[in-house]
Amino acid sequence: MDPQPAIIGQSFALLCCGWIAALGLKPGATVVTIASGDCNALAYLAAGPQAVHAIDLNGTHLAMLDHKTAALAHLSVLVLPTIS
Repeated sequence: MDPQPAIIGQSFALLCCGWIAALGLKPGATVVTIASGDCNALAYLAAGPQAVHAIDLNGTHLAMLDHKTAALAHLSVLVLPTIS
């Protein structure tokens, strides 16, 4: 069963679904990831996890993730899982 891409931009959603499927993430999973540039943390939302926990030693990366998730929550029609 192919994961359903989140409506956060067609090209981004299509790009992430291939490697999300390869990871075998299941809906309702809890994911822990390094925040880094935040693309992976946000891409995991396409798998429908219960939560994504992004960690990083660089506080700037975490602040950027906060800004990106706020923008997605404001612009998206989807209810996004918690990213902490």
